[in-house]
Amino acid sequence: MINENTPFIFLYIDLDRCKNINDSFGHFTGDSLLMLVTARIKKFYNTTGKLYRVGGDEFDVLIKGQAERTKMLENAKLLIQKVEEPFNIEEMEIHISCSIGIASFPLHGSSYKEIHRAADLALRWNKKGKEIIPPNDFIPFVEETGLIIR
Repeated sequence: MINENTPFIFLYIDLDRCKNINDSFGHFTGDSLLMLVTARIKKFYNTTGKLYRVGGDEFDVLIKGQAERTKMLENAKLLIQKVEEPFNIEEMEIHISCSIGIASFPLHGSSYKEIHRAADLALRWNKKGKEIIPPNDFIPFVEETGLIIR
């Protein structure tokens, strides 16, 4: 899907409160929830992006090409709303949320490590205020504070 000459958008998605669900309802319920969340994200990015599960409750989405900033942010907000819709598992209604960090290639890095780090920093920043901050605003800030060195 992506090669070294193709610009792309990188979303780093972290599900919130998954550990609490595992601790409260058990791993079977937690695993079922992860499968349902995965299906929901895949459906959301059905034709535009490729989904990868990179950790217990963490996902990457690669979207080929570049989108204008407002469209990218609108899509991320819509995905958050989709993830926040209730999931029905074993006759229980389970609610979760997610945080998303966004970076783009080649603007925010030239390697997976650099792009992932930029998206991870944006995600952590977003978790504090639960507000999506576009990479064009966030990256210069963390570069100025020394959190990212180019």
